[in-house]
Amino acid sequence: MSRRNRLYIFLLALAAAAAAALIICLNLMAPKYTIETLTGKTEAEINAWAESISLPSERLLYTYIYSDTTEEGKAISQSVNAGGKLARNQVLTVTMSLGPNVDTSVSIPDFTGQTLEQIQAWMEENSMTNVTYTTEDNNELEEGTFISISPAAGSSVKPEAEVIVTTSHTDLVTVPSFSGMTRANIDAWCEENGVYARYTYEWSGTTYSGYYIRSDVSEGDRIEAGSTITFVLAS
Repeated sequence: MSRRNRLYIFLLALAAAAAAALIICLNLMAPKYTIETLTGKTEAEINAWAESISLPSERLLYTYIYSDTTEEGKAISQSVNAGGKLARNQVLTVTMSLGPNVDTSVSIPDFTGQTLEQIQAWMEENSMTNVTYTTEDNNELEEGTFISISPAAGSSVKPEAEVIVTTSHTDLVTVPSFSGMTRANIDAWCEENGVYARYTYEWSGTTYSGYYIRSDVSEGDRIEAGSTITFVLAS
């Protein structure tokens, strides 16, 4: 190989090494942005944060999806976790919520035997926004038990559709377990449920003084408001 060719190869190698060193240097010198928690924030809040750290707009991308769990206009997720670094030329993608998809229909289930609380939970979970709750006197059912719904079970409805739920109202009171209660506890329950209490006392070797021993009703009994229950407490 001639001296001239060796020089040419040397210069090419030197140029390649210089280019590689320049690329490494540029990568080291490039600003690295530390990402904070963006989930739950609005687009305006995220834009303000990006501006505060001088993150170029072309390195921040928004995508939008429907969500039943994240409020409309709030961030659901981010492509770089909080505390992570945004690599050179990497784009930070933030997924924003469009709120519930109102074009999605749901099927009304059979709520037979369910309580008002269970029905309300289903309505909230399925983003039903136009629900009216009514009551109907019925002493055969416990307070707040499902009676009927309109539209009927099996109907396909959208979240904004009008739904009317009827649950039971009763004047009867369900007797709880009084085990472990003091007179003050029992008085509070009676006052809350419109029931009167009569007390007698007897000695007990197993129950602390002032605590419930027994009564003339049993747990689960249903009695009318205004009734009187006789309680035996430990003396």
